[in-house]
Amino acid sequence: MLPTLLLSALGVVAAPLEERFNQPNAPVDLHLQPISHRANHPNPAVRAAFARDEMITNRIRFSRALDAEGHAHLKRDLEFVEESDRRRRRQVGPQDSSDVPVSSNDNPGSQAQGGSSTAATQEGDITLINYNRDQGYATPVNVGTPPQNFLVVADTGSQDFVLFDESCSGCEGHPVFVDSRSSTFQPTSTPMYESYGTGEASGIWALDRVEMGGYYVNDQPIALVQRGTVGQYMSSRLSGIMGLGVPSISLQGPNGPAMKAPPPFWVTTAENVWEDKQFGVFLERINTDPSNYVLSSSLTESREPNGGILTLGGLNKQLFTGQVNYMPANTTYWWQLPLEGFSANGKKFNAKLAPTVIDTGSTAIMMPDAAVRAFHAQIPGAQEPNNDGTWVIPCNTTATASFFFGGMEYPIQTADILRGSLARDTRYCLSNIGPGPWLLGAAFMKNYYTAFRMAPEPQIGFASLAPNVVNNGKSGSTGGPVQVNTSGGGAIKSAAASVTASSALLALGIVASTLV
Repeated sequence: MLPTLLLSALGVVAAPLEERFNQPNAPVDLHLQPISHRANHPNPAVRAAFARDEMITNRIRFSRALDAEGHAHLKRDLEFVEESDRRRRRQVGPQDSSDVPVSSNDNPGSQAQGGSSTAATQEGDITLINYNRDQGYATPVNVGTPPQNFLVVADTGSQDFVLFDESCSGCEGHPVFVDSRSSTFQPTSTPMYESYGTGEASGIWALDRVEMGGYYVNDQPIALVQRGTVGQYMSSRLSGIMGLGVPSISLQGPNGPAMKAPPPFWVTTAENVWEDKQFGVFLERINTDPSNYVLSSSLTESREPNGGILTLGGLNKQLFTGQVNYMPANTTYWWQLPLEGFSANGKKFNAKLAPTVIDTGSTAIMMPDAAVRAFHAQIPGAQEPNNDGTWVIPCNTTATASFFFGGMEYPIQTADILRGSLARDTRYCLSNIGPGPWLLGAAFMKNYYTAFRMAPEPQIGFASLAPNVVNNGKSGSTGGPVQVNTSGGGAIKSAAASVTASSALLALGIVASTLV
């Protein structure tokens, strides 16, 4: 339940509980939609740099989870960002790095909504939109009275509902929320500030009715963006972010933490309405052959309407087969699982139960620098041309990769190791594995159905995808999880970063994959 004290802190009076929620009687599925604007920027230097910026923003967002080498890398990142900002202010040259060169070698309430759970696209499913070949996934959401319709990033790596306001300076070209048209809009005097890798967003907290997939909450806290540069890093069709993360991250102000963040939309509905307190995610694979996808060669945004399905208040059993392998989750800061290890081309490495973020809002897979180097050392022809953590791999690779959780091996398709071919040399593809915190984004999640369970205890579960929803890459099917003995393998001394309570940066902000 949203605490009355919290609403009072935001400067408003809470509505009676029975007026705040509706109560569908079945799990609700939302069809996801896939994201990215800078990947199609007319400047080739900007197009080529979007992947690097995702790595930077993830290192900033999840800085608590970095090891010593990761923090050193982060320091270099911040120097790069600061210099980029200076160049942008002087309007001298592009703000991003150039393309990657390679050598010749590379409850009570209103009317119930929702539907049954007897089909893969059951009534009430939230269909995700897939933008630019699996770069990100967006979900529809309605805000205000009468409802205004928006597409926002579905992000398990953050918790706030961030929305562009009509007054926003820096959100030009995006659909924005017109608060004057909503009879239920309630502004507050509480400032909002979100920091991210290449800019910031600020504004105020407000309350209004928010509806997603048949569930609604009146007086839902909304982080309204009134100023910032976030808009220029997102697809022009997007209007913000719907945080699906855990409700433990504190708000960050320009001068430090301000207050504990309001609970996410999904937590408010789960605590008060959902009988089955979990949600499920299926991410559709569009980029089945990265070698045929030249990064950013098209200046037109790619948008696939059937990008996957987000199910609220339960799981869609038509999307997976067999049982869901649940594991206890660490939810101190994010949705995390202890990673036992990983393998590259059959070579196993011990991750020492490193807390690993499971993030729908990120495109890539991230590891500490030592693990990234160890991974690519097993792939013939892999290169790190600029010695900055950005790797390229021959597009015709047949490399394999797996990740180990709870005594199970979870292989991913070869296509998901690669992001796309380089414009300068299409024999080489950009690697989807980069330096940062332990994090598995869409590159991993496209291979499995993922369940995020709130009660009776926080858990994350994986299941094999149903055959009718699998869109295999050219490397073929993963074959699903396999029971294994993970005691073997080579250890990486500096690869098992542990989450610490102290950090130079509070890992908050806009979802990284939306900044590319």
